[in-house]
Amino acid sequence: MYSVELYADFSGGMDVALGVSELFGIKLSENFRQPYFATSVADFWRRWHITLGQWMKDYVFYPFSLSSGMQKLGKSLAAKSRYLGRTIPMCLGNLLVFFLVGLWHGAEWHFILYGMFHGGIIAFSILMERAYKSSADALHIDRASKAWRIWQIARTFIIINLGCLLDEVRDLKQSFGMAKQLFDFSNFRLIENFSTKSFDKFTIGISLFFFACVFFVSLYKEVKKGSVRERIASLPLVIRWGLYLALIFSIPAFQASDTIGFMYAKF
Repeated sequence: MYSVELYADFSGGMDVALGVSELFGIKLSENFRQPYFATSVADFWRRWHITLGQWMKDYVFYPFSLSSGMQKLGKSLAAKSRYLGRTIPMCLGNLLVFFLVGLWHGAEWHFILYGMFHGGIIAFSILMERAYKSSADALHIDRASKAWRIWQIARTFIIINLGCLLDEVRDLKQSFGMAKQLFDFSNFRLIENFSTKSFDKFTIGISLFFFACVFFVSLYKEVKKGSVRERIASLPLVIRWGLYLALIFSIPAFQASDTIGFMYAKF
């Protein structure tokens, strides 16, 4: 639920910025590209907050990885293993980038560990790339199949959610406490906690409705690689304007009773 809330908050805020900018003839860079359809943690960060990732790649990753020190390290390692000589500088560059990503979120230990959690997984994946390929070949896994892609998406989504235990917390103590409760299968109070006045059936229904909207729009963009807005604009006049009016009138009908502003504004 937190992942859905975070995505809706940040991606929705960017959609507002993109739309308002286009009213003034300004086209901003894309910042999200269906991140929850990512097939790896590295792929997730190529889809999530794209502009931050691009900046980090241009101004941190490449300058660091191609620096004279990293070049010397790569050559010395290449004397023993060309594979390590190529991958170690990339791994260290990714660790530095995600250390800074953690600091960008906030100068607190849980944010730093949040960054290193992602950077560590990406670095480990780079190191293990050969082993992964060999294992897949040995097990006769068709890595181009739809089933394998679905497994990759599900696995990545779970990993990203586990990383959230280091994100929306006060400190590391709370983070470890949440992790302990998450894997404590004797604790069934979670079901009771969903039955609250602030999270009634009406709220659950609205949440599921808008979640379905976001999911199917994202699925269409991921599969068809097309623009939803252009697709709607190509519909017959009556259907098109019926949909426009339904969307417009849904805003006051489903608005929140109170707001707390954008979550991501604090980062």
